[in-house]
Amino acid sequence: MNITNWSIVPVKTVCELIVDCVNRTAPLEDGVTPYRMIRTTDIRDGKLNFKDARYVNKEIFDRWTRRASVETGDVLLTREAPIGEVCRIPNDENHYFLGQRIIQYRAAPKKIDPLFLYYSFCSNFLKNQFLAHDGSGSVVSHIRVADCHEFKIPLAPLSEQISIGKILAALDDKIDLNRRTNETLEAMARALFRDWFVDFGPTRAKMAGQTPYLAPEIWELFPDRLDDEGKPEGWGVTTLGNLAETCGENISPEAVGPETPYVGLEHLPRHSLALTDWGTADKVTSGKSRFLRGNILFGKLRPYFHKVVIAPVSGICSTDIVVIDSKKTFFRSIVRLLCSSEDFVEFTDRTSQGTKMPRTSWTAMRSYELTRIPDDVASIFEDFASPNFFKIERNIRESRSLVQLRDLLLPKLMSGEIRIRDAEKMLADAL
Repeated sequence: MNITNWSIVPVKTVCELIVDCVNRTAPLEDGVTPYRMIRTTDIRDGKLNFKDARYVNKEIFDRWTRRASVETGDVLLTREAPIGEVCRIPNDENHYFLGQRIIQYRAAPKKIDPLFLYYSFCSNFLKNQFLAHDGSGSVVSHIRVADCHEFKIPLAPLSEQISIGKILAALDDKIDLNRRTNETLEAMARALFRDWFVDFGPTRAKMAGQTPYLAPEIWELFPDRLDDEGKPEGWGVTTLGNLAETCGENISPEAVGPETPYVGLEHLPRHSLALTDWGTADKVTSGKSRFLRGNILFGKLRPYFHKVVIAPVSGICSTDIVVIDSKKTFFRSIVRLLCSSEDFVEFTDRTSQGTKMPRTSWTAMRSYELTRIPDDVASIFEDFASPNFFKIERNIRESRSLVQLRDLLLPKLMSGEIRIRDAEKMLADAL
């Protein structure tokens, strides 16, 4: 099987629908509705990724989808700001419509497999065509709507298309499953943290005469009542500085190897402890901070962005990131969950310095007050929470390996360079 044996056809000949967006801004609703707008900034790395979702009412939704609805499996392409980002509409309960500068494609199933269409758009064969338009705009580079109908696409026999789509989708499905599993693992640890150390659930349950919901030896560690300030009796008050320290060591890029992992603010996700993306030090030119696997990386520039992660590798990071770790091992999970909590991030925002580019600092962060947690309770909590963080790290490593495999197979499958049976064997070995 080789691409030279496949047909190369205009994409318009294999799609039953190609629709441009409504080229004006939709009036937005202040609250959340079932009708969500997709903007060019929401399409990244082959996925929809809403960092700041925008919504409209049903009347606006109906008007903006008059030409065509957006359906599961449709492929979207950004034709401006930026050029060439691609995603596939997921199978979920949201009602989507297109913001500006986006083209929608729907496969004609008897001509092209919908998954094959999507992965064709992700391949270099089409990406090179998208990038040929870079610099074409007088002010902003863009792809003309007419050109979006004419992109050339390799067309394997339909049975091979289906096999290729299934192989690549299986890898993406496992990557997505790992992501969702990590969200659940973090949520479980955070719920336990809130119950024990924010809501003081065990102590409140004791006061209410409720049935114990922890093992007897753990239940006994919690006080029987709250004090006059609403804390478990005898626990007192402390500060983050008594539990944790900043541990980022200043380092020049020349002192590390070019393949050393590098983490900038742009790599830190919002509202997630799972760091899945980073670069390398080969292009770094200014001084950075060294961090170790397991350290907390806290984005101190505009802290309200809530960029707080646990490092799954050792490396170097931007000096706009504070590197933190607990002073005692059994306080590690508590410090991680505390530093990534909404209350703590709001505190760093309130105490940050600067108007246009506010920054927090370790001096401000370390002064944060919290209830003092006894060592024996912290140790038990660590036993509960730390396995979740180990699993999160394991899933990140597995997903990065799967991404590498997918990125290896994608161009080879889309060009016919690798046989399907060989790719299926590689998939079976990976999963």
